[in-house]
Amino acid sequence: VHISDMIIVLILYATVVSARQSKYQRIGVVRGGATEVDEDLYSRQLLAFGREAQARLAKSRVLVVGCDGIGVEICKNLALAGVAELCVCDSEAIKEKDVEENCFLRRDDLGKPRGPTAAVRLAHLNAYCQVSSTSRIPENITDFNCVAISSGVAEIASLAKRCHDANIGFVLATTDQKFGVRVGTDFGQDFVALNRESYGAASEPKLIDNIQVVDNGFRFELADGERHDAQIGDSVCVILPDEYNTKYSLNTLDVPSPTVLVTDKGTVNDNLLIDASINEGLIRIVTSPATSVYESPKLLLENLQNMIQTQRQTIPPPLSGLSGGVAAHEVLKCLARGALGPPACFGEESWWQLHLDSMICENVTEQRIFVVGAGATGCELLKNLAQLGVRNVIVADDDAIEISNLNRQFLFRKADVGRNKAQVAAERVLEFFKRTKGEANITAIPKRVDAASKNQFDEIIASSDCVFSCLDNVAARRFVDGLCLEHCKPLIDTGTLGARGSVQVVLPHLTETYSDAADPEDAEDPIALCTLKQHPYRADHVVLWAKECFEEQFTRRPERLRRFLAAYGDAGSVRRYFRGRALSEALEALEDVRLLLSGVKSCTAWARSLFEELFVHRIEALKLAHPKDSVDENDEPYWTGSRIWPREVDTEFPAAQDFIAAAARLRRMSLFPDSASEEDQILEPLISNDNENVIAALELEVARLVNRKSTLSGTTSLSFEKDDDEHLAFVTTGANVRAAIFGIPSVDPLRCKQIAGRVVPAVATTTAVVSALAALEFLKLVANAHSDAFRNAFVNLALPSRWTLAEPFPCESWSLPDGRTVDPWTPRPNLRLDHHTPLPQFIADTLLPAVFPSGVPPGLRVASMLTKPKGDLVYLDALHRNDFRPARDVLLAVDNDEEREDMDSNAAKSEMLLPEFLDLDVTVAFEQPGEDSDLLEPDETLLPPVRLLLTTSS
Repeated sequence: VHISDMIIVLILYATVVSARQSKYQRIGVVRGGATEVDEDLYSRQLLAFGREAQARLAKSRVLVVGCDGIGVEICKNLALAGVAELCVCDSEAIKEKDVEENCFLRRDDLGKPRGPTAAVRLAHLNAYCQVSSTSRIPENITDFNCVAISSGVAEIASLAKRCHDANIGFVLATTDQKFGVRVGTDFGQDFVALNRESYGAASEPKLIDNIQVVDNGFRFELADGERHDAQIGDSVCVILPDEYNTKYSLNTLDVPSPTVLVTDKGTVNDNLLIDASINEGLIRIVTSPATSVYESPKLLLENLQNMIQTQRQTIPPPLSGLSGGVAAHEVLKCLARGALGPPACFGEESWWQLHLDSMICENVTEQRIFVVGAGATGCELLKNLAQLGVRNVIVADDDAIEISNLNRQFLFRKADVGRNKAQVAAERVLEFFKRTKGEANITAIPKRVDAASKNQFDEIIASSDCVFSCLDNVAARRFVDGLCLEHCKPLIDTGTLGARGSVQVVLPHLTETYSDAADPEDAEDPIALCTLKQHPYRADHVVLWAKECFEEQFTRRPERLRRFLAAYGDAGSVRRYFRGRALSEALEALEDVRLLLSGVKSCTAWARSLFEELFVHRIEALKLAHPKDSVDENDEPYWTGSRIWPREVDTEFPAAQDFIAAAARLRRMSLFPDSASEEDQILEPLISNDNENVIAALELEVARLVNRKSTLSGTTSLSFEKDDDEHLAFVTTGANVRAAIFGIPSVDPLRCKQIAGRVVPAVATTTAVVSALAALEFLKLVANAHSDAFRNAFVNLALPSRWTLAEPFPCESWSLPDGRTVDPWTPRPNLRLDHHTPLPQFIADTLLPAVFPSGVPPGLRVASMLTKPKGDLVYLDALHRNDFRPARDVLLAVDNDEEREDMDSNAAKSEMLLPEFLDLDVTVAFEQPGEDSDLLEPDETLLPPVRLLLTTSS
C-alpha cells in the first residue's frame, strides 16, 4: 500500500511540473538553472560579481514584458549574464520600426508576433539560460524572481502593485522626449544591499604592520604603505596566524588615512591579539562594505502610468541600448539580493533619470568609421552603428575568439571560437544589413593597431570621419590616441571595469587628448624586484613571481636552447658559442641536452629538481643571507613589517606534487612537442662546475644528440596564455607553494588568471551602456554640434546616482616666442636622433629650427628638457651646454639606466630594445642682453612636446 501511495504522489508531482512547464513556449535545447558556475564562460563576470552572486543568477527566473528596442536589450543582457530562465511577454505584431530598433528581428519577420520571434534568437546567446515566450502576463507572478517592463500594458500600475505585494522585484525602463533615460525600481520591502560597489569579489587579506590598543578599540596600520578601501561602518575581519586558528569580526569606527583604520574591540582578547602580532607578525584584515536597508520608492506606483505615457515614441538605437543596459543591471542587483549594490531609486526617489540632449542626423549613413577593437564594447558599438545605418565601417582586431568572450560579445557563438574577432564581427554586421537595410561596406582587418602596422592604419585613419577606441589597456589606447592626434581626427574612447565605464570625446583643436587625461590604470604602482624575489606578502606578488618562472623555464629557456642547437656545426662550435658567456648558460644547455637524450620520462625528475631549486635551495640561501635575528642598515630587526620569515616546505607538501606534475607536463610540451622520444637513458648528474669540463661534456652530449636526431630544432617556446589550463596550473600551484612559504593566503585559479593575465572584470550591461553613450556622442559629432554640447561620461551601474556627465576639458595651448599660438593638434616636429650628432649641435641645427621653421628668434636657447610622461630631467643648459657627447647617449641615459636595473640576466640585457621614440618637454628662454651668456631670463617658455625618433644605424 505504501509503495502504491508513493507512486501516486510521484505521478501527481510529475503532472504538476509538466503543467507548469507547458505554460510557456520553450525555446531551444538548454540547461537552465545550473548551480555550478562555468568559470570558462563567466570568468570576467565572476571577477566583477563574485561566485555567490553568480550562483544566485543561475537559479533566478525573470519575466520581461515588452520586446521593443529597450525590452530586447534587457533580454539580451540578462541572457548573457546567465539567469536560469527568461520569459518574454509580447504578442504585438512586428512593424517596420521594430526591425529598426530590435537587432534580433528581420525584415521578413514583419507581421509575426514580436515576443516569440525574438525569443527564438535570444535562446542562442547562452546555453545556460532557458528562454521562453508567452502572449499574456501569467496569473501567478510568484513564478518569477523579478519582472522587468519596457512597454505595452495598460495595467502597468496593477502589475507593479502585484509585484510589490508579493515582494517580487520590479523594474521599469522608458525614455522621454528629450533623449532622457528613466528607470524605476521596486525590490520589495526591506531590501538589504551593500551601500557601495565592491566589485562583487571579496577583498583580499591585507598584512598588518602595527596594532595599537586605543580608546574603545584597535588601531591597525597596514604594512608597506598598503591602502585599505574601508569606510566608517564597514566590517573588518581580523585573521590571526594559522597557529591561533582564530578570526574576529570588528566594525570600522574611523579612517584616519588610507593606510590606517580604527575599529571597535568586539569580542577580541587584547592580549591575544597583541601577542600574536609580536610573536608571529602575520595578522591580516579583510574589509567589506557595510549593508543598508533600502525602502521601496514611495512615489513609484503613482507615477508609473505617467512614465509610460510620456515616453519617446521613436527611440534611436543607442538610447535603447543605454536604457536596456541600465535596466538589466538593476534586475541583476535584485536577483543578487544586494551583492551588486543598492537599487537605483528608493525612499523618496520615484525613479532614476538621465538627460542626454542628443540629436538625430540625416547624413549619418555616409560617415566613414574606424573601430579599433572587436571585443565586448566593439561588438555593441558595431551593432549601434549598424542600427543607425552607418554603411562604411572598418574594424581591426588581432585577437581570436575565446569561450570567455561569449559571455559579453553577443555577435559571437561557440562555433566561432578560435576565429578572428574582427572578421566574425564584420560578417555578423553584414548579415544584419542584408536582412534589414541592404548593402554595406564593412571591412575587417585582423591586425593589431600598433607601431608595426602603423603605415597601414595611417591611411585608414586619415580617410576616416571618426575613430572609436574599444580597447582594454592603456598603452594601446594611447597609441590610437596618438594616431588620431597625428592625423587630426576625432576620437571617441571607451573603457570599462566591472560595473564602471567611461567615454571620452576627443575633438581636434578643441579638447584634451586621451593621453593628456589621467587614467585610473596609470595609478598602478610597480612592484619592486626585491619584493617579488625575496619578500612577497600579497597574492599578486606570488602570482607574478610564478608567471616569471613560467616565462623563464618555458619561454626563454627553450629559446636559448634552440639558438644554441641552431648554431651547432662541429665540436669547435660549442666552444665558440659559449666564449664570453656565463658558466650558468653552459650548465643549463648541458642539462637540457641530456634531457633531450633521456626522453620524456626524465621530465618528472627535472620538475622535482626545479621544485628543490625554487622552493628549498633559494629559501635556504635567503635565510642564510638574513638570519632570523639579523638587523637592517638602521639596526632595526630585519624580519619585520612586510618581510615575512619563510617557512620550510618539501616535496611532500600537498601543493608540491601538483606543481611537479604541472612542471613536468610543460617540460614535455616544450622539449618533446610530439612526445616521440621515449629513450630510457638516465639523466647524468653534473660532476663539476669547472668551465672546461662542462664545455667538454656538452660537446660530447651534443654529438650524441646529433647522431640520434634528424633535426635539432624540435624544441618549442611556450608563451603564457591565461586561458590554457596547463599554463595556469603551473602558475597557480607555483604561486600557492610560495604563498605557503611566506604565510600568504592561497590563490584560486580564477584570481590567478586575473593577476597573471591582467584580466579586467567585465559585464555585458556595462559595455552596452558605454557603447550606447559613445554612439550618442557620435551623433552630435555628425550634426556638427558645438563643443559645449559634448559630454565625457563616467558611469557606475552599481551606483547610478554617482554618474558624471561633463564637458570635455579644453586642450592646452602654447604662446611661442615668435608670436605663434599652437596646441597639441598643431603638427609637432618629429626629429630623427642618430648616434653621432653632439648634443649642442643637435639643439642648434635640428631641434630649434624644427620648432621655429620661420627662423629661431635671436638669443633663444634651450633651458631644459624633461622626458614625458616620467618627467626625468635629461638636459639642463648650465650642465650640458658644452657636453659634446652624442645627443642620443645623453637623452637616453636616464631611461636606460632605470631599465637595466630591472634586468636580472645578461641575456635579458642583451635583448633589451630601446624605445622607438622619446617625447620631451622643452623649455626655452632668452639670454639677458649685456650679461654673461650663462644667465637666462627667469621667464621661461614651455614649447609643445617634441618627439625624437630613434634610429639604430651606427
